[in-house]
Amino acid sequence: MARLFLDAGCQVWGVDVSTKMLAQARQRLPGVRLVRADLTRRLPEEVRVGFDRIVSTYFFHEFPMTEKVALITRLTDHALNPGGFLVVGDVGFPDRKAFELAREHWAREWDEEAFYWVGDEAVRALEQAGFDAVYTQVTVSAGVLVIRPGRPSASD
Repeated sequence: MARLFLDAGCQVWGVDVSTKMLAQARQRLPGVRLVRADLTRRLPEEVRVGFDRIVSTYFFHEFPMTEKVALITRLTDHALNPGGFLVVGDVGFPDRKAFELAREHWAREWDEEAFYWVGDEAVRALEQAGFDAVYTQVTVSAGVLVIRPGRPSASD
């Protein structure tokens, strides 16, 4: 995905806690600014530069909904430019029924420690936190959330 943004002329940053993942990215994607950081902690100053878009893939399923919302709030308050938005691609299902059917179907492979997205529940939780959110199912087990701040940021 980063390659598509680079090819379109965008400035691309990559953030990961893993030095191994950053080393792989450095080899595959010259020209990307890479930062080692744990986004679950205070955001480092170097990523508080203001981004027009923040794109995250296969990261948020590590956290329960309350932590997802807290992290999204922190990112939008401290790293997103006014008018910007966050795009999250991750394991997800449109509703609880689809989630349970998938869990049953893939029982042997299902990671019970993961917090996979349930689209309609995520949209409700994000809207309750003051965001505008749209969930789109893109495959049988993956979805994309587009999240826009719907309230003034903490820095306003």
